[in-house]
Amino acid sequence: MGEAVAGAIVSYAGLTGTSAVIAEVVLAAAINAGIAYGANALLMPRPEFGDREREFASANVTNPHDVILGRARTYGTVVGEHSFHEWDSSRKPQQLARMIVLAGHKCAEIESLMIDGETLAWNKVDGASWAGPNQGAITSSPYNKSYTSRGTDVASRLMVSHGLGGEDQVADAMMLALAGDYWTPEHRLQGRTYIGFVMKSDSSVFEVGAPNVGAVIKGLEVHDPRDPNSDPVDPATWSWTDNLILLAAHFERSIYGPRQNLVAHLPGKVAPPAETDWAQIADGADICDEIVPTVNGGSEKRYRLSAVIQASEDPQTVLGRILGSAAGWHARPGGVFRAWPGAYYPPVQGFSLNETDFVGPTEFPYRTSSADRAGGIRGEFISEDDNWRRVAYPEVVQPDLPGAPRMLDLNQPLTPSPYQAQRVARIVLRQRRRGEGCNGALNMKGMAIAPGDVVPITFEPEGLEAVPHLISTWALTEEPETGRLASDITSTAHVESDFADPDAATPLTEYVSEDSDTVSGNQIPPGQVGEISIGVI
Repeated sequence: MGEAVAGAIVSYAGLTGTSAVIAEVVLAAAINAGIAYGANALLMPRPEFGDREREFASANVTNPHDVILGRARTYGTVVGEHSFHEWDSSRKPQQLARMIVLAGHKCAEIESLMIDGETLAWNKVDGASWAGPNQGAITSSPYNKSYTSRGTDVASRLMVSHGLGGEDQVADAMMLALAGDYWTPEHRLQGRTYIGFVMKSDSSVFEVGAPNVGAVIKGLEVHDPRDPNSDPVDPATWSWTDNLILLAAHFERSIYGPRQNLVAHLPGKVAPPAETDWAQIADGADICDEIVPTVNGGSEKRYRLSAVIQASEDPQTVLGRILGSAAGWHARPGGVFRAWPGAYYPPVQGFSLNETDFVGPTEFPYRTSSADRAGGIRGEFISEDDNWRRVAYPEVVQPDLPGAPRMLDLNQPLTPSPYQAQRVARIVLRQRRRGEGCNGALNMKGMAIAPGDVVPITFEPEGLEAVPHLISTWALTEEPETGRLASDITSTAHVESDFADPDAATPLTEYVSEDSDTVSGNQIPPGQVGEISIGVI
């Protein structure tokens, strides 16, 4: 039975697609049968490991692989482990080999390693005879103690290798040299970004068993319509970015997004170029890349993205979360994808609506009394400066409010900057306090607009005088009494001041790292009003 489980693990490491899913089921069954061993149980501080030459799987081997958007930290999914003795197979193992898939796709770069939550120096080429360009030693203490394994000089108690998932990826050289009975040339992990490590048992180095090894990664490479050398269907021409709109456009048209199996057979595994409004995407990407002030003379890009998405997540929900990190929105008029980051967009030239253009009842349901409006927003973001933890960004509060403001919780887990989180929170707070929207049906004039358009609306009974509205939804309907066609719309007020950058009177609040003694904890109490979602209009 043990040999069968080992074979399943080895096979899984070299498979993708349906075959990998089958292998996952086999592994899960093996784990449930009680014949798999957890690594930490074998790696307690002692000179020898447990069972000799036993391959085994970690309990999380059936987790979906991650999709990395922008720059993010992940600990990935363990796909196989192998314990062995460095020179005598008849003795109990003293070494462990582990393979971890960090992302289920090709990535641009593994920037740094995280070991038990700490970023450590990693010499990717240590000069050993077996080392290729992607293998190397952990050079930080206490790991930098050399030893000999199977006749090979090994520079560190913890050797780490990696692959970025290219189609030409070959089997890992370190695994072949130090765990060759376990890893073979057929195990290439094509289309997978991975790290592997081989460690030697040493109680002075590994006090609590096998370390938790992860990485900070630059993830997906995508098409940038602003780059004349980038082809929308040729992945070889794509480049890495943390630009939120470019990543949203790629996610929507890729095998990870809402279309998934519809594009799996197409060039580049993405939707045809004509199904994305690339000119509009380029404009939105420019807005994201604008350099804006933070505090104390600092600056940064307006909107960035840092996301680790599991392939099992609902893609429409993910798309909303991506765009919500820029207070943005998206639409697909005529089957063509368009996406906007949070910014003011001028109304369509020469077009407006008034009460004579509406047919049937028209509602303005979003208006709320000032007493019911939240006066502030708080929440969490993902902090690059705090070891990629979710921590609280400074509260954003409407100025000049009497008494303690009613707070609303707005978490932004894909946002890597406290200042970006504040900018988004300001936009959301201003829009919610304005509380203006429209819900009704238009006559044939409504055929000239589409979701995402901004149009001025005059509606004297409601006191609206050419107020710009963003068309959120548009649907063609038929009036039940007359049979005439009409356009049902919903809209929200789209006022330039809601998107204005902070000025001297209302600056962004300086963020102090959670590692500082001046900040205590990163948990925020429940909001007095409730939580809201971002990215949906």
